[in-house]
Amino acid sequence: MTQRIDPERGPILAAGGVLLAAAVLMLDIRFDDDWANGVLLLIELAAFVVIFGIAWRSPLGERPLAYQATLALAGLVVLAPLLFRLADVLGVDDVNTGTLIWIAAIFTAVAWMAAQRFDSVGAALLAGVGAAIFVLSVIDKVFDPSSVQTFRWILVLLAIGFGVGARALMQGARPHFAVAAVDVAGLMIVALATTFALTQFASAFNPLSSGGANVSEPGFGWKLVLVVGSLAVIAYAAVTRERGPGFIGVIALAFSIFLIAEPRGEASIVGWPLVLLLAAGAALFLGLRPAAGGASGPSGGA
Repeated sequence: MTQRIDPERGPILAAGGVLLAAAVLMLDIRFDDDWANGVLLLIELAAFVVIFGIAWRSPLGERPLAYQATLALAGLVVLAPLLFRLADVLGVDDVNTGTLIWIAAIFTAVAWMAAQRFDSVGAALLAGVGAAIFVLSVIDKVFDPSSVQTFRWILVLLAIGFGVGARALMQGARPHFAVAAVDVAGLMIVALATTFALTQFASAFNPLSSGGANVSEPGFGWKLVLVVGSLAVIAYAAVTRERGPGFIGVIALAFSIFLIAEPRGEASIVGWPLVLLLAAGAALFLGLRPAAGGASGPSGGA
């Protein structure tokens, strides 16, 4: 099969794989209540084998080609609902954390293999997301936390872990994988902000709410994590000129601003608005002040 795949037709194969993945997902959603789980599982499995199989059996040169990474990503898109469908066939009525553990483990392993074989940052990103879900599921299964606060701490630790991992990857054989690690770190910040947004939303529409202090409001420490974490992702994007972390960082920062800026009492500039204004002024002053050696630069006009 390897010799029959013409690399020059790779873009056509990639387009076919993406279209097949889209068609299978559409069938999965449209006929979820009409077709048996076993039938849908066979369709998803066949599509995954075709898409991922073509990518895996295609000849590798000095470096993988774009169409191979595209096929791998399309296969991973099919793999996710396939694993959930397999859980349904095995008799899991409601997906629980125990089910999520093995689903996330399989998905992460396959995504990481694809990232390694096809040198795909996208597959590495999906592997990172799968690993994060795996960790959160294990924490929920083993410790059964009674409060969302535990998961907030885990999200912070995951963000820090992926940030440290990004630094290590920059020194390794695949430094571009650091982008995927920073992306996942940014997504952890977004997820952290989401936990506060959801609890605030639930509190706002809870008729039994006391109407006093909002226990779901992030405290100063959490606000600091949200702002600094978002800015760190944006700073990485600015230095490396990578778009992915830039988009995720902006989303995280916008989310954080929304959570922090909403007044809980009388509106006042004191607090985070004043802190950010002072920080902005200091940064602009340092950036615009004349260089020590004069306008001619470090050489001192020589």
